[in-house]
Amino acid sequence: MKINHITTIIAVLMCPLLSYGFYRFNTPPLRELLCGGSFVLLFTTLFFSIGTRFSTYQTNINVRTMSFIFFAVFIATNLFFSLLYLNKDVYIIVHGLALLFYLLVLYYLTRTQRTA
Repeated sequence: MKINHITTIIAVLMCPLLSYGFYRFNTPPLRELLCGGSFVLLFTTLFFSIGTRFSTYQTNINVRTMSFIFFAVFIATNLFFSLLYLNKDVYIIVHGLALLFYLLVLYYLTRTQRTA
């Protein structure tokens, strides 16, 4: 895995802007949680979708596609939580499980590259 520094900087600069949008869009009980949670989730997926490059073409395409899909899912779920004002515990559990599932699939995708 190689890190592309320019696109990683773009991802680092784009995620706080998106997180600030969720911060301004929400009410005070969930405001800080949505801001911090969306930054972590969106940066993780954007980093692996535009900030990294793998040695094999297949792994590169698979990781980027999966990362963009999870990026879209995380934006949609953050919008969903912003509109419905659900409980903090539900937000933490849903996004925590989704992030762990994303990291597990990412691990298996990159592991198959090493064994092939």
